[in-house]
Amino acid sequence: RELIMVNLEAGGGGGGGNEMQDLDMPEVPMPDTAPQQMEQPTAVDTSQAVGLANDYVRAAGGGGIGIGRGGGMGSGYGHGIGSGFGGFIGELRRKGLDVVLVIDGTGSMKLIIDDVKAKMEQLVQSIHRLVPIARIGIIVFGGKGEKMDIQPLTLSPQKLSAFLNGIQAKGGGEWEEDTLGAVEAGINKMDWKPYAKKVVVLVGDSPPRPEDFQPLLAMIRQFKSNNGTFNTVDVAAEEHERFEREFWLKVHREEPPKISPLPAFYRQTQAAYKVLAAAGGGSMKSLTKDAHINQQVLILAFGDQWQSQVSAFGRGLSGGGSGSQ
Repeated sequence: RELIMVNLEAGGGGGGGNEMQDLDMPEVPMPDTAPQQMEQPTAVDTSQAVGLANDYVRAAGGGGIGIGRGGGMGSGYGHGIGSGFGGFIGELRRKGLDVVLVIDGTGSMKLIIDDVKAKMEQLVQSIHRLVPIARIGIIVFGGKGEKMDIQPLTLSPQKLSAFLNGIQAKGGGEWEEDTLGAVEAGINKMDWKPYAKKVVVLVGDSPPRPEDFQPLLAMIRQFKSNNGTFNTVDVAAEEHERFEREFWLKVHREEPPKISPLPAFYRQTQAAYKVLAAAGGGSMKSLTKDAHINQQVLILAFGDQWQSQVSAFGRGLSGGGSGSQ
């Protein structure tokens, strides 16, 4: 705001040094203007916009490379590539995720199926939060020779719920159900996407028939070689505990003092399911009153190694049908 006078003097170049003095240039003072007060800038939270922009750039570019909580290489949670959870989910969003539930539908499984029915829409929504293009199919089976109920792979939670609501309990009639036929239908008769991650989750309370075990193992190993993962959920312990609780409440009108040891045939189910899951590169889960079926299916759909990350998307899946604790 202060005028600084600068005198220009010419010298050399043939001049005498007095040329500037011959110019009649009047002094012009600076305008006397009062300083103006500028308004304070408004504070703006840009974190959300920055996050959305980062996600957009990563998505548009086919995945970014980063560290920390952002997407990319490492343990981030956004889009990206690499070995972290973010990279894993980004890959599924590009290639797809197909999950088939193979459920024993005999009478002893009624309470478990009721739980699945009660939370199926929430289960699909939880999976879609992570992978919007994920599809789910369901096979409900009974004893050898009994007709299976099959719901093809679909994006629609309403279709899945309508299918389950129409299920009638199977007769069974024997200890070992037709696990081989049901798994074969799940692996060979579903419209799997060629490049999608393929996941089968077998849910039951009885082992395969002895003569079916080796063919079943061979089929599961082949499925694993084709980008498939085979998992099992053993509900035998949960069914056993529920049965004893209901018996004591009905007969003695009180809770049982303790739950009796698991019968031998239930322990055979656990042993068989462990072997099947290991052959398929997956995991075996056993239900308890604190681990509900839909929560376990959600975790197995993505893989046991991502349990802590995936569990955050499964809020609302605890509890279920009439048999839930």
